[in-house]
Amino acid sequence: MNVTYKKITDTSNVELFSGPELKTTRINAINICNISGSETIRVNLYLEKTVYAYAGELDSEGKQNSSDTTTAYYILNSTSIPAGAVLQLDSSDICIDYTSNDCKLYFTSGHASGKIDLIIKTTGTSSTQNNY
Repeated sequence: MNVTYKKITDTSNVELFSGPELKTTRINAINICNISGSETIRVNLYLEKTVYAYAGELDSEGKQNSSDTTTAYYILNSTSIPAGAVLQLDSSDICIDYTSNDCKLYFTSGHASGKIDLIIKTTGTSSTQNNY
């Protein structure tokens, strides 16, 4: 089992895993800790899936075609975590299509200084594991 530690320090979108990483990594648990001493913080955890208009081809500048579409699918949407509390998600809470290269997993904090610590437990995937 591998453990990844991330300290969230602002409100920007933090990419936790890209599509190729999700194909080789199974997320077993995510601990989301509000390290603020007194404030409740709202958080988002979501998958971003891109549907390519032309089988993933890029334009002449190496960018996505303008007709490609990206959609967010929320696992947590503006979920409140009280000061000092930990929200733990296990693999049954995190439904991800581990066979797709077109998804990315993101996290955001609603606090200007972030004030969130993430601990992510993962293992490698195998062809015999269930895909959710």
